Amino acid sequence: MGTLRRLTEFLGKEYKEQELEELFEYLQFDNMKKKAILLAEVAVHPGLTNNEEEAFFRKGRSGNWKNYFDEEMTAQAEAWIKENLKNTDLSFPKS
Repeated sequence: MGTLRRLTEFLGKEYKEQELEELFEYLQFDNMKKKAILLAEVAVHPGLTNNEEEAFFRKGRSGNWKNYFDEEMTAQAEAWIKENLKNTDLSFPKS
């Protein structure tokens, strides 16, 4: 909830306490995952499935992408990041 409050302050938005609580609940990982599965069931996003290995929201753990990317995919992602972050002071953290 603290992060949500800081974000709304940063964006210059004001919300009632009830609205913040509802948004906080809506944004919980498990709730977002359930919503993605429901969307897949009504074919709004045909690529989404209820299969844990293929789901849009998998585990919600940082770094889990390494379990899905092969060497070629990793190289493509690193090239994309390098190209799109050049001429900025941004960097992508290495793990």
